[in-house]
Amino acid sequence: MIIRFIKSEVNSTYGMLIKKLYEVSLLMVLLVFSFSSHGQAISADFHDKNIVFTSGTSNVNFNADFGIDTDEFTDGLQGITFNIGFDPTAIYADSLHIKANPDLLGLHPSEYMEMQRVDTNYALYSIVLKGREKTLNMSSLPLIFNFKIRPEVSQKLVENDCNYEIYFSATNLKAQDSKKAALEIEPFDFAIDIDCEALKKSKTLTASPNPTKGKVWINIPFDFINSIEQVFVHDMKGILVSAKTRKYDNIIEIDLTPYKAGLYLISINYDKWEKDVLKIIKY
Repeated sequence: MIIRFIKSEVNSTYGMLIKKLYEVSLLMVLLVFSFSSHGQAISADFHDKNIVFTSGTSNVNFNADFGIDTDEFTDGLQGITFNIGFDPTAIYADSLHIKANPDLLGLHPSEYMEMQRVDTNYALYSIVLKGREKTLNMSSLPLIFNFKIRPEVSQKLVENDCNYEIYFSATNLKAQDSKKAALEIEPFDFAIDIDCEALKKSKTLTASPNPTKGKVWINIPFDFINSIEQVFVHDMKGILVSAKTRKYDNIIEIDLTPYKAGLYLISINYDKWEKDVLKIIKY
């Protein structure tokens, strides 16, 4: 009888404990749900984009303001985390680096923490304030994307009328306020347009005559003439043209005489995947 009584009492206590844990767990779930729910997901995007693509290199600097379309918590957020998906055939994964612009953020680097982890096709980024005294302005969070494009993209840039888009996606966006209340943000896609016209020239190249009836001579600075590996000529359809090319000291001669009138792109490839692109008009 004593053994049975003890066993029964233990079973009863165990059952009450399980019930109590279940009630506490359920209460926590309800609290988290009510604490972190803010109705419909809020939309966001990158605006005021500024792209710097340095000609002669494959490096791209993409500056933009991340903004959420709401007044709620706009001036009261403590941090945000999101994934940036990218095409690994367009950019080198290990070259992608995301960081806040310290000059525009309005905070000292000692006042916030940043974390990034890059996988094969996405980068996880997070920025969190260290204290509660200041907050992030999520209507305009200045971020900088640095990455290196692959040679295939450089070639497509030439083939596609000196314009090419690299697509990204922002997913798993999670923000929180000073009370750790979560803010749900909708995922979105965005593209970075790279345009030859916006290239920042790192070398001073001159082509003459341009327009030309046939031959054109390109003047290359002596510091770079020995770095040239290949010279390609494409028409505006992206078709490779077998134009005769000769090199005299620091002059490259290209003969377009056999080809019809139109716009041609001269792609000068240096070592280390560096490149310059010139537009030549044949009449």
